[in-house]
Amino acid sequence: MKIDDHEFTFVCELRPARDEHGAVLQMMPQEKYAKRESTRLNRYGAGTFCKFKIPNGFQTAGVYVTTLAEEWSTSASA
Repeated sequence: MKIDDHEFTFVCELRPARDEHGAVLQMMPQEKYAKRESTRLNRYGAGTFCKFKIPNGFQTAGVYVTTLAEEWSTSASA
């Protein structure tokens, strides 16, 4: 995949962390923030989040791109 003048290569499919029943784990880290009572969240900060990661065996630093499945279901690295 090329974005502007940068060529990205396929790394892996990203899948959210799931519980033992296959449901996506939903996290609300904002409940743990030290200043949650006095500091407003940004417009994307409310609600639930999911967690995903690139496998441990991949050890290349770089810039990653995530895309929708319709575009290219990957995380890519430049």
